[in-house]
Amino acid sequence: MIPAVVIDEALVTRAKNFMRLPGTTYDTMLEESLMIVGQLAIEYTRGAGFEADGTPGGTASAVIVKAGARLAANTDQARRNVGNTSIRSFFDSWDDVEKKLLDSLRRTAR
Repeated sequence: MIPAVVIDEALVTRAKNFMRLPGTTYDTMLEESLMIVGQLAIEYTRGAGFEADGTPGGTASAVIVKAGARLAANTDQARRNVGNTSIRSFFDSWDDVEKKLLDSLRRTAR
């Protein structure tokens, strides 16, 4: 059985620092975003890269911070257009780097 992901204060702090948000009141939304992305990651890897209690290891936590920050930064999931450029700063799936890292952890059927 795959456990629920565990998002501790250290991971939230890493995400806040990544987003350059230390000292803000962003905590609740950011923590919820990390929980959502973390649960997606633990399910995607079938628990690989996580401790038995659901705590993410180094690679999994890096992916969670990066993808969770994208979700928290743009919770309405809208594309932003600046001039002729469309900016994708939201979480609609794993980006190429995140997917490659998660695939390196993923357990596959044999």
